[in-house]
Amino acid sequence: MDVYESCRKLLSFAPFFQVDDHAEKRLRQSIDIHIGESKEEDIASIRFIVNGKEYPFIYDAIADVKEPKETEIIFSDLHYNPSWLFNIPTMGMKILPEGVGYLVMKEPAQSDDEDGKMANVKAMFRGYIPKHYRPQSLKAELSNTSEELDVMPYGLQRLEQHWGKIREEGVIPILLRICAYTQTTRHAYMLDLYRNKLIRDYREDKIPQVNHLQRQGLQFFHVDKIMTMKDVPELSKKIFEIVFESKEVSGSDLAYMLHVNEKQLAQYIGVLSRRDFIKTLGKPPNERYIANIEGMSKIQ
Repeated sequence: MDVYESCRKLLSFAPFFQVDDHAEKRLRQSIDIHIGESKEEDIASIRFIVNGKEYPFIYDAIADVKEPKETEIIFSDLHYNPSWLFNIPTMGMKILPEGVGYLVMKEPAQSDDEDGKMANVKAMFRGYIPKHYRPQSLKAELSNTSEELDVMPYGLQRLEQHWGKIREEGVIPILLRICAYTQTTRHAYMLDLYRNKLIRDYREDKIPQVNHLQRQGLQFFHVDKIMTMKDVPELSKKIFEIVFESKEVSGSDLAYMLHVNEKQLAQYIGVLSRRDFIKTLGKPPNERYIANIEGMSKIQ
């Protein structure tokens, strides 16, 4: 099925005065541009089963199901590199009401001759929508009276909360990052919903294994709150997540891995420093950065 036809089903939930030929044309453009310009590496295909029924796209499920009582996300054709830190082999997940459920993960093999066994790992699930399309009529676009269309909607919430808000407003999620908090850590999965693909984690190859700092699962809850803040630039969010999962990071290393110059880096670091999210060690030009656990823990 064409993803455009699946997305169009959600337009029926948008305010009627925002849906016209122009809004539908913009939706088509949104799909074409996103798919045409997508440069992220895919590491798996996605299947969605909601309340026991499989759907071509998540949009069909949201349009069809008022309340998701059991959402199963299956990853197939999974590509995996044993050296990866963040794209841990996950075959799928089952999410139940109130944000509980489990991950279906592959345990490490005991020998080269064996395949790893499958294990269900209990987790608490939350998610946020880094990229979306909000329908807007031609009249609203010309009059400039519509709300901010690019602001991340809804923040960090349970899946069924996002589901309900999408059905209320007709917002079409393009990317969905699902965060699974286990007893030991947090696993994050970026889903490209237009393409039904799992995207390789951007942190891969940016944090050397020797510098990786294992954090507790619920500590990441504050990290993901920061990742959804509307007044924090996207690059500042990435910097913070990298710093949080590292023992310490130098400014030169951050500039290199994120492809920015020193002046740009100082601006993005400044946003985090003013909010007490990170601490600076050392003096210019040899600054190093660590996460300020006390400062980030004050986030409500």
